[in-house]
Amino acid sequence: MDTLDISQNLDPCLHAGGCEVFLDVLDVDSIKDMGVYSWVQEKVELARYVIVVCSTGARVKCARNRKGQMKQQREVRCAQQRLMSCARK
Repeated sequence: MDTLDISQNLDPCLHAGGCEVFLDVLDVDSIKDMGVYSWVQEKVELARYVIVVCSTGARVKCARNRKGQMKQQREVRCAQQRLMSCARK
């Protein structure tokens, strides 16, 4: 079962429980008009709870990006420490 199937199966269950559901894969036109970040921001502001369902590929990509960001942060800290040690001399 892929991510879309899972999301679409959750949709009727959540609706039956009185929840309003917004699925990005079913609202492509709005996302195209508004832009993905504006669309997500609008939906999150309307929400009391948010459930995020993502594919394994999306998780891997996010993890890879996070590792790259952490490496950049370490490099910046090292550079800052070198600058501070040079300034003390």
